[in-house]
Amino acid sequence: MLEGTNPYLERVLRIAEMRRNSTPGNTTPESNKQGSTLVASGLDNVDCPICGNTGTVLLRVDEEGHEWYGECKCLKQRHSIKNIEDSGLRDLVLKCRFDNFITDNEKYKAIKQKALEFAKTDAEGFIIMGRPGSGKTHICSAICGDLMKRNYRVRYFIWNKLVAKLKSLVNSGEEYAEEVNMLQNTPVLYIDDFLKGDYSPADVKQAFMVLNDRYNSKGKKTIISTERTMTDLLNFDEAVGSRLVEMSRGYIILAPDENWRIKPNVTNT
Repeated sequence: MLEGTNPYLERVLRIAEMRRNSTPGNTTPESNKQGSTLVASGLDNVDCPICGNTGTVLLRVDEEGHEWYGECKCLKQRHSIKNIEDSGLRDLVLKCRFDNFITDNEKYKAIKQKALEFAKTDAEGFIIMGRPGSGKTHICSAICGDLMKRNYRVRYFIWNKLVAKLKSLVNSGEEYAEEVNMLQNTPVLYIDDFLKGDYSPADVKQAFMVLNDRYNSKGKKTIISTERTMTDLLNFDEAVGSRLVEMSRGYIILAPDENWRIKPNVTNT
């Protein structure tokens, strides 16, 4: 495996770690009050001397003495840290990047180019199919890392764990509805190992409910990695498979028949 990490993501996560391990400084009741919104929003992850951890800074005072405030520049960093930590991709985006995705043949060069293009456009679906170790998770994580650097909210799930969680919550009412709503509406959803192993009619129902809603509402990105073929996806459920095909038109990728995990020193897993 190549050494190195994503410098931008590593930096914001290091700041968050230092913040968690630091001893709280002196605060006043007023600063506590002003910072309560950041705490409630989960954005109390940076110690900012500019705004005193309120998230706002004084821009100007007009002739009548009115004070005009704006957002502190630390808010962008706060949102980046929270997005990475909430995504479920913290470790993957640090090691799986575009700059260390190996392109030693034309097929991998084409995959990287398509992934970069997808991340930069308003395309809504990206599917990569292939054997284990062929670089699927690496390239999808690189896409997510690139999107998170631009403050897209990303959520990552492994298919088997996701569907097991949904089925465990199906009778819990509000909690189930909240989980489904998050899956349907998160700006970027990455499902890894889609349809790995056996699946049941209940799995089909859960997949349709999430993916059909994302198909019908524009402006969201759905990223799928799978060991299944396109024929398998259509056989799983024609309604689900056909929607995935239409969402991902132009970005349906077949990875080369290689397993980087068994190659010495380097991997595109």
